[in-house]
Amino acid sequence: MISSSWASGAFERIVLLPEFQPLSMINKILFSFLFFTISFLTLSQNTPDRFLHREGRSLKDSSGNAILLRGVNLGGWLLWEGWMWGDGFKSQTRVKKRFSELVGKEETEKFAKSVFLNMIAERDIEEISEAGFNVVRLPFNYRIFDFNGDSISERSPGWAILDSVVGWCKKYGIYAVIDMHAAPGGQSIFFIADHTKHELLWKNEKSRKKTILLWKAISKHYAFNTTVAGYDLLNEPVPPKDRKLVNLYAQIISGIRENDKNHLVILEGANFAKRFTEFSALPDSNLAFSFHIYTWLGGKPEVKVKAFAKLGKDLNVPVWCGEWGENNYDLIRHTRDVMEDPENGFSGWCYWSWKRVHSRFPNLNIIQPGEHWMKIMSWFKYPDHAHRPTREETLLGMSEFLQAAHANLLVRDKDLYEILAVKRHPPN
Repeated sequence: MISSSWASGAFERIVLLPEFQPLSMINKILFSFLFFTISFLTLSQNTPDRFLHREGRSLKDSSGNAILLRGVNLGGWLLWEGWMWGDGFKSQTRVKKRFSELVGKEETEKFAKSVFLNMIAERDIEEISEAGFNVVRLPFNYRIFDFNGDSISERSPGWAILDSVVGWCKKYGIYAVIDMHAAPGGQSIFFIADHTKHELLWKNEKSRKKTILLWKAISKHYAFNTTVAGYDLLNEPVPPKDRKLVNLYAQIISGIRENDKNHLVILEGANFAKRFTEFSALPDSNLAFSFHIYTWLGGKPEVKVKAFAKLGKDLNVPVWCGEWGENNYDLIRHTRDVMEDPENGFSGWCYWSWKRVHSRFPNLNIIQPGEHWMKIMSWFKYPDHAHRPTREETLLGMSEFLQAAHANLLVRDKDLYEILAVKRHPPN
């Protein structure tokens, strides 16, 4: 599913005829004028005003029109969350450890590679576009990249994976937000950050340097790619002091701007993208803030978003909801209405998530793997000897999951499509 490489779009190739007749002086002048005009137009496609960017509280597209980014997250793919697969609240590292207990490390790594290469395919992006969404958020685990001292290996699987999905986004006319969902060491101790106990981001200087290094490499790689809407620097950070987060953001942004002065940077607040009180000024002129809102534990959306709307007004900056959802139909509908209320002035939203295994609440697309997979997930939760899957059962389950995750085998929730799809109807 994943191509080995994809041109980032820095320059369109100009192809000239290999043979042509000698030109008169006038023709030479006309030819030169045409050549330099084409060259100028090609290069101008990648000047800063061609990128999605901030103007006051608005995000503007390449034509200077205000744009709302409304789309979906591609969760559970490049950063595994056990609950999205039917297992419960386990990190990617713990999920891989469980698989290794059943089939060994070699088969587990083969499975991981297959998930990264196949769980999201071109057809997924096409269907997202058909539903009228104009953005996908790409949550990734830093572990898809390999560190070589003070550089990122060009052979890291992350490059080919991200390049392919960004390429599909370009083909179907939607933006991509690149989101570091798990930073080196982990930006929190919760399973979603896949943290390493003794290398936590806030306590380990090496982890912070690796985080800055990775963003420098990513921004250099995509510096001239207009399909990339921006860089979501840290998902749901939980620093011991909010000032530590602000300081780290400043260092990351400085590293990004060494190579990329074009792209929007997206900053999430402390306390799981909910607290922005430490930001008294903007650390960069081209940025947006991103909050997350979930209401399964209660609370009214219109109340929860008040502080975020005030943030946008006070600092004259775009505010975007990078995650929301996981609730009943009525509350999802109500939450969308709240986020699109002009009084709040938000720049759009990104629903969590595009596909997952069935759980408590409805989802756009449900993955329905077979009995072998569900036996694995049950054992992950309660690992007793009597119900332990055999090696053969586990391998069958892995295959079941990968097959069930294909776009044409997903079970679509048409009611949720009606609520969320920008065109207000599900794709055929």
